[in-house]
Formats: sequence, structure tokens, C-alpha cells
Amino acid sequence: MRKFTKGLLLTFIASAMSLGAYAQDGGGIKGYYRIINAGYQGQKWNKGVMYISQKTTAKPELSSDDAITEPGTVMFLNAIPMEEAPETTGKYEDVYPEKDLEVLNLRSQGVDASAAVYSPLVDLLKGGFTDGLKYANTKDNWKFKEAELNEIIEKMFSLMKMYMEPTDIDGKEAWYLKSTTPSTQPLVDALTEKGIEIQVDGNTPAEWAWNKLVFSALAYYESIGATQLYDTWWNYVAFEDRIHMGHTYYLIGGKVDTDLKTYQRFNDQGGPSIWFANNNKYYKIDGFMPEIEVANEAGNYAKWILEEIVEGTDVKGRHDYFAVKNGVEGFNDKKIYTTIYTDFPMKIVDNGDNTVRVWGFPNAPAILDGITVQDGPVAGYLEAVEIKDIVPARTPVVVECATTARETNLLQPTLTPLEDDPEAPLGKSFLSGIFFKEFFDVNGEEPTDEDVFNYYNMPLDPQATVVARKLVRVFNKVSAYDPNPIGFYKYNGKFIAPNKAFMILDSSMANANIFIVDSETFNALGIEEVATTSKENNTIYDIQGRVVTNPTKGLYIVNGKKMVIK
Repeated sequence: MRKFTKGLLLTFIASAMSLGAYAQDGGGIKGYYRIINAGYQGQKWNKGVMYISQKTTAKPELSSDDAITEPGTVMFLNAIPMEEAPETTGKYEDVYPEKDLEVLNLRSQGVDASAAVYSPLVDLLKGGFTDGLKYANTKDNWKFKEAELNEIIEKMFSLMKMYMEPTDIDGKEAWYLKSTTPSTQPLVDALTEKGIEIQVDGNTPAEWAWNKLVFSALAYYESIGATQLYDTWWNYVAFEDRIHMGHTYYLIGGKVDTDLKTYQRFNDQGGPSIWFANNNKYYKIDGFMPEIEVANEAGNYAKWILEEIVEGTDVKGRHDYFAVKNGVEGFNDKKIYTTIYTDFPMKIVDNGDNTVRVWGFPNAPAILDGITVQDGPVAGYLEAVEIKDIVPARTPVVVECATTARETNLLQPTLTPLEDDPEAPLGKSFLSGIFFKEFFDVNGEEPTDEDVFNYYNMPLDPQATVVARKLVRVFNKVSAYDPNPIGFYKYNGKFIAPNKAFMILDSSMANANIFIVDSETFNALGIEEVATTSKENNTIYDIQGRVVTNPTKGLYIVNGKKMVIK
């Protein structure tokens, strides 16, 4: 089998990531779901929950039990009946206005394919059509300006559509997730407006335009000696009939081998994968049946089940909530603390005993007076403000849990997501957050202060900002920093974990090595007691826990209490 570059219509995948709870009015769907591949779900290991692991990668390899603590499995979906949607441009197989839903948003982890997040293959198509259009513009003397060419390409890809087709599994509701190819109608319209004749040669104008772009791209790559691009387009766009105007592509669990004509459940690395299958019923590949049929015959791997995430506190035997993973243990209270950053608003579930409390940090940090090393600040504090009821979308927070039992540590996705309501409130926060693991640029070597780190601006992302590694602080507990060991510390690791909050300091604070949460009591996030000496002996400690014999101006701890010398 010829290898394709890396993925395929993640317009699929990312779009499928914004599915949500059913909206009863009009037969549409809107809310939060987990999406489960029926083929994997039917296996004894009970996996199949789709989750976004990177910006262009989705996998169906989590079990329901594993999925409840992964934000990347929470999908916001907004799909409407086709009669409520604009008419689809172009002719496509297997799109049924009488029963299909058009997906307007399928989102998770900030990834939204329906809003133009493309997989590597779609990027390849977009690049090839751009090159082909520019080549045809010059060769055929169409006289489009560069801005006009770019506008045509953008319109072509903006008209890609994603649909949900209802089906069932043993009488249980399921769905096909499917996508159309880019539309060439914008090119046809632009040529018609300029009065340029279109030689359809028995095709529709849209089909003619598709063939024109494909062969213009091939001619361009041949002319510049781009062998790899030429071979890829020849094999996968022009003649192997994998990507063709008019085909509908189905999101499936696994992969279809077009040479062996078999369905494979795993990817090249041996793990569950998400791929696509065509339904080329009119264009056979060496007599091979439409691939969607192969995936279905292998065990419903083309069918997806929606598991609704609903608000509520009765979680016994259910997986439709988001549970907080364990974090660091508090100093005296033995509670658990961790940071969370998600792209969906979260409702704090009240179990009647303050099992979960959430803390935000709206203000910039302040340096502790009088605590310096080499005339530079070494410690400071952030003011912790408790958040009640709803944690706004894309707001990095610290979560306090009374126990390690995840069934008590619940934060449930709630409606009014950011992309559905542009006016939805975003929490003000000094902290930053990321959706995916980000590495320091260390070139395979140990990190140094000169290394840089890419992170996403708050609160709207997605523009990456490069900062010096020495300005990054991560949440942790360092017992040596009595009496308040929980805070944000200098980081010596190589990456920031996904869905976590961290801190970027101003360069004037580059020497600060700890920020203590809660400025008034120096209690870490509601901890009732500070660390004390074994008995009241009036020993004086600085804020780092070091014994001070001759204190000068500054803040100190005496018998577990704060004391300021002015």
C-alpha cells in the first residue's frame, strides 16, 4: 500500500469534536458528548472513546473509565437539520437532506475542524490546489490577481461540509460522521464572472474545475522537479481515486488498506486509530467495493455512539461527567491540589461537603517586601479568589479536592461554550494554560535559562508566544519552602503537561523562585493552618523557612504567625 502523508480529513475529526447535548427543538443536537466508536466498544477491552491528543490527531483508544479524567474526550457538538442549513454547493454522494444533520461545530481542546482546522491531507490538498490555480492562471492567461486567487481557494475550503447520518446498532441510536470534499464552485463562479469559457467536455463545471486544478498541480510539480509532491498527487488525488470530487468520506475507527482490500483495526504503531473511508460507489478501485462497506463488515467501525454528558450528582455507574485527577497533597490539611485548563465552562458539582473548591488568580503577583537575593526578588504571592458555581471557559484554575476519589471530584461541562456564544464570559486570570503538551526547545539537551517555551496567550489563545524558559513557573509542592510549600516554582523539566495552568513572569521578576498563593494569610488555597515549629520557641524564620538571627526589614514567621519588620 502506498503510504499517505499522515492523517486525512480532520475536518472530520475536529468537527466531530464539537458535538453536544440534544437540543429537542427542531431535531438538532447541541451540547456536550463523548463520541464512542461502535467497533471498538464491542470488543472485550471496551475501548473506543474518541479523544483529541494533538491539534491534528484524534484516537479512539480510551475506555469509558479512562475517558472521564481526560478533557480531550469532551466534545461540544452543534448540528442542525439540513433544511435549516445553507444549500450545499456541489454534488455529493450520500448526503440526505431529509435525514442528515449538518455539523456546524465539533470541538474539543480548542480544535474545531468546521472552522477551518485541516488535517495534513487537507493541507496538502489546499497547497496543491493553490499551486495548480496559480499555474493555470499563468498558463491560460486568466489574469487573476494574487488576492483573487487566495480568495478563491479560501472559499473552496470554507464550503467543505460535515454531516451526521443516523443509523443504528441493534436498535440503539448511532451515527455516521462524514465529510464532503472542497467545492470547486468558487473557481467556476470566478471564471464565469470574468467571461472565461469553461470547456466541460461532458463533465459538470464543478468536475471540470476539479480536474483542471489536479492536472495543473501535477504539471507545476513536474515543471519544478518536485518528485515527492508529484508522486503523492498522482497516487492519491489523480488516479488512485482516493480523493475525488463528489466523494463523501466517512470517519472510521481503524484504517482500510486499499491494496490488500482489508480493514485494519490498528495504525502503523500498533494502537487504535481514526482514519477515513470513501464510498466511491461510482468509481471503483480495481473492482474493490466502497471502503465504507469494508469498515462496516468488520464490525461497525464506521458507526459512532454519542454518550451525553449531563449535569447532575448521581454518578454511580455513569461516565458522563468530568473528574479531576489527583494532584499534590496539601501541607497540613491532606487535601489534594491540581491545576486545570479546559476550553469548556465547568459547573462545580456540590456534594454537600465542599468536596471540590476552585480557585482563580485574577491579579498579577506581588513581590514580598524585604525578601531579596543579590538585590533581586526571590519570593512573592498570588491572591487566590474562590470561584463559585461556574468556571468560565479557558480559565486556568487551581482545584482543591477533599479526597482522591474521582467520583467525588466532579466538574461537569456546561452549555454556553465560547464558540457558541461570543459574549460568554471568560475568567480573568494571570495564569496561562495549554491544551496539548508543549516542550521547551532544548534540541535534545538539558534545558537552560536561555531555552524558550511556546505557550498560548490568555484568554483566547491560539497565537503562540515565545518566552524565556527562566520566566516559566509551574504548580508544585516543595516541602523545603515551609510554611507554605504549594505554589508556582521554577521548572527544570522539559515540557508542560496538557490541560495544566502555569505562570509566565515579567522579566523584572526573573529571579523570583516561588509564588505563594493567598496574600493575606499565606495559607495555600484555604489551608486552615500554617506550618509551625514543634513548640513556641520564638525562633524567627524567613519566608523560605531559614532561621534568621538578626532580622532586618521584611516579612518573617514567628511561632507560625506572620510578622513584618518595618
